[in-house]
Amino acid sequence: NDLDPTWLETIPLFLKVREIELFALMYREHGSLDQIDNDWDARFMMGRQESIYNNRPFVAYDFSQLAPDH
Repeated sequence: NDLDPTWLETIPLFLKVREIELFALMYREHGSLDQIDNDWDARFMMGRQESIYNNRPFVAYDFSQLAPDH
């Protein structure tokens, strides 16, 4: 199965939107980052706000490598 390269280009944007969504949901659930008592949530949230503000990729991978002609 081949995925059109145009779709591959949108994967980082989709992942960034998902990261922001998860951040917002957890922030709303816990009220503040200091009140997180779940290990997974705490690890996910660590540095997340800074990552979002600085537009660092959620996954550092060149998805164009998955293109059929690559």
